[in-house]
Amino acid sequence: MLLIDTSTMEAQKAARTLYGTLGDERVGLIPDYWGPGDGKVTFRLAL
Repeated sequence: MLLIDTSTMEAQKAARTLYGTLGDERVGLIPDYWGPGDGKVTFRLAL
């Protein structure tokens, strides 16, 4: 299993879209993890 963390910020939208396109499953969201208004999104890819 591969876990990938990224930000909820608009600047990371392309990365989140790419991970979904590659078959990664979004498995978690923690609001304000990195700071106010900047949450953490976790994706999982089964290897």
